[in-house]
Amino acid sequence: DYPTHNRGGQGVTTMRTTDKTGNVADFKIVSAGDRLLVSTQGGIVIRVEVDGIRKSGRATEGVRIIRLEEGDSVSTIERVRKEDAGRKPRAA
Repeated sequence: DYPTHNRGGQGVTTMRTTDKTGNVADFKIVSAGDRLLVSTQGGIVIRVEVDGIRKSGRATEGVRIIRLEEGDSVSTIERVRKEDAGRKPRAA
């Protein structure tokens, strides 16, 4: 939830980053039942149910989705919509 501001507003903090949390890798707008596919530079791919991720306020340090090995980083995060998860691909 982001409030509407007039010109000259101070903005809204989306997430507080620290040395502990590191940088924000990505943001996705999701709905109940969706999944996230997270892949790393090191070749690890995980699938996470959005419903299993704890909600937190904007001024918090966020929620850890994946624990990275030393030197690894997140390369992509993709949303898989609930209605797409069970659909079979069409033949070309």
